[in-house]
Amino acid sequence: MSLTEAKKGGPYTKNDREGRRNEVARLHFEFGYSARKIAETMKINPNTINADIQYLYNSIKEETRQKRDDLILQQLGRLDAQRTRILEGITEGGENKVKLEKLLLDIDSKINDILMRISKEPNALKEKKDESQIRELILFLIIKHAKNPCIRNEELICEIINLEECTMEKSIEIVTDMESLGLKCCLKLNEERLAYDLLEFALLRKYIKHNGDFIDKIHALWMIHQHSSFETDDLNRKYLKEFRGRTTWSEKTHEKFDEEMKAIEARRAKAIAGTITDIINNEDDGVLSAETFIRYAKYMGTFFGNRKTVLEGLISDSFETNDEFL
Repeated sequence: MSLTEAKKGGPYTKNDREGRRNEVARLHFEFGYSARKIAETMKINPNTINADIQYLYNSIKEETRQKRDDLILQQLGRLDAQRTRILEGITEGGENKVKLEKLLLDIDSKINDILMRISKEPNALKEKKDESQIRELILFLIIKHAKNPCIRNEELICEIINLEECTMEKSIEIVTDMESLGLKCCLKLNEERLAYDLLEFALLRKYIKHNGDFIDKIHALWMIHQHSSFETDDLNRKYLKEFRGRTTWSEKTHEKFDEEMKAIEARRAKAIAGTITDIINNEDDGVLSAETFIRYAKYMGTFFGNRKTVLEGLISDSFETNDEFL
């Protein structure tokens, strides 16, 4: 299978990804193709191509930075050697002592300037990297929590630990970075508890457009959840009216009820999957790449911060009952 006939989306193996990026690099740098044209040529999702191009530019920046760092070290080495020679000249004394001291001061000033530049740059690089990571996390969590994209601090910490497979300390550091970017301004009283409005934060940071397709799709996901809840309530009321409490149901009635509930869930899952696919494939919005989503998607059904224990939640899911229907 040629690269231009490659699959349209992930997951990719390491070799597949490397081959794809090599081809993207060839088309972009040698032929000057845009991301859109490369996507059309290779028949690959435009978001994946955009992510590849960004990766390539970041790699170039890293290589350039490494070369620059090597040059800086060489420059520092030369200045240090020159400084040593001047100190030796000053120690030996002579008519040029004052001139040598001025040269020494000039060299020390140059060394300090270089060291100051080096000390400032890592922070700027870190901030840029963290913003990109934060953006991906926030957008994924909005999709995951589309039913109610407001989550509490402890939930957010748990989500990041889970998604990034990191320590609690690292997760708290990321949340702190989010707060410094304005997340604290998005605190809302939600269900009688303070929670971060992730959608508002995404708008605040311009991760998404106010009138963009992403918000429309999140609203669509919310509607799907609401409709599914209404269907479930209607089904419960229907069976309550026809068969009274669950304890009086026959085995056949239980089976029929379970089948109808599964059908509701299947429709909900299909609608959600279709909407999420639209979000990922929307090349105009380009808010979240398929590669990023796939990396996080395995945690789509895992939620944290529930007041119930995990075991209680499992029992509740298995034996979903309501006193009204008993």
